[in-house]
Amino acid sequence: MIQLLYFPSVAHLQASDIESSIDSTQEEKPTNIKLWLPSQIRHETLLPCNDSFSKHEWDLWHAQAFDALNDLCWHLRLRTHRYKFKDTQIRSQQANTHAGIIIKNTEINVSMAAERYCRAWNTLSALAPSLARDTWTTELPKLEEGDIRGMGDSTFGESSGNCTLSWIWKARGVATVGMEGGAVLSEALRVEWCRSRACANQYFPAWLPVPPRCTLWATH
Repeated sequence: MIQLLYFPSVAHLQASDIESSIDSTQEEKPTNIKLWLPSQIRHETLLPCNDSFSKHEWDLWHAQAFDALNDLCWHLRLRTHRYKFKDTQIRSQQANTHAGIIIKNTEINVSMAAERYCRAWNTLSALAPSLARDTWTTELPKLEEGDIRGMGDSTFGESSGNCTLSWIWKARGVATVGMEGGAVLSEALRVEWCRSRACANQYFPAWLPVPPRCTLWATH
């Protein structure tokens, strides 16, 4: 088998699978043969593996992590647009039902992109120690449930005019180039900045100085 040529340690894993199999006399189909990747060999069995193959797998999963992150931001922007369109333009019950189905499909795409990123992140985490990659989590942090939100979505305890932008929108490689050559994410960030600025001016007009960030305690 070809993988035995490049990964000799797989022979030990295959022997263990045969011993644990109930019917080892039956010939195994090629489609059922498990292909072991360097990340699985290192993480699940702690057996040695060629570092050159680990580097190749690292590059593939590293690129997939950025692709998944880019897809996640795209579907989040699409979800925000569809929610706003539904609230402002949809009126009839039939149209609302149809719009709800479309939004549900967008939610599924958001979840799938998040799962792809988490799968790539877990694999990179398994490969990082052997490749001495210590700073990779700076550009690819672990994705938590609270990180999956739109630009204008606030977390618990935050208002719409005072919310923290999730790190997924500031990650390197998320910005894409549109059909006319402009940065799509930069334009989206400008729109979000203007919206937040308008919300701030609604409470604090331009002629009114913004109060300092302090708490005035009443004296007794």
